[in-house]
Amino acid sequence: MIEHYLQKSRFLLILILCVFLALVPVFTGCGDKGRAESVTDETIVPDEPMPDPSEIDSPVYSEHSFTVEDLTSELQDDPNRPDLLFQLLLAKMDMGDYNGALELLEPLDELGDKLWSSQGHMIAGKIIREKLLPVADDEMRVELQQRAVRQFEISLEIDPSPSNLATYWYLGDIQHQLGDIEGAKENLSIYLLLQPYSYDIRLKLAEIYLEEGSLERAVILLDGMKTDPNEERRERALELMPE
Repeated sequence: MIEHYLQKSRFLLILILCVFLALVPVFTGCGDKGRAESVTDETIVPDEPMPDPSEIDSPVYSEHSFTVEDLTSELQDDPNRPDLLFQLLLAKMDMGDYNGALELLEPLDELGDKLWSSQGHMIAGKIIREKLLPVADDEMRVELQQRAVRQFEISLEIDPSPSNLATYWYLGDIQHQLGDIEGAKENLSIYLLLQPYSYDIRLKLAEIYLEEGSLERAVILLDGMKTDPNEERRERALELMPE
């Protein structure tokens, strides 16, 4: 029942995104030809579309200056502290003990705290995506990508809210690597709906639509790149724009 609800909610979010993109010229008071000239820098709310989770304003990303030994000792005194368990997961990741960090997911889930559990699975996906995948051989690559996908999916099943925004990017990106185009479009579209001026995400999504031949949707996304303050991305969008 919960999974069905989440799928339905994501479908509605994507539908809203399509309507939003189609109505942008109306809201800005101009058509395609004049949009770039009419939108000034003051009307843009730039952001960093692929944030590192440590940069997100969230209580789970406080400074974790405690050592593994300190946190292990604290947990012996109070084993039902999901915040300490999560900090231990981060500490193990920082010192390169990736398998040790991943082993903490099960006890973290058992504590039943949705916030910490969701973020724990997101971090687990990042460990696989950013630490294990780059050094994996071809035989292990697909298996690790699938493991990362599952960790990001679990994170979003627990917490699909905007507070878990970065996970939509991580999941969509790795789904694209695996060739799951529909999954990638779905999750990147949700990200873009929640952060409409995420130009990197907009460009990535436009590239995916071009790959599958959906030129009209790609043009809408690429046209929105005209207001991007980053010159390199604007030039890339111009290169991709179908004639």
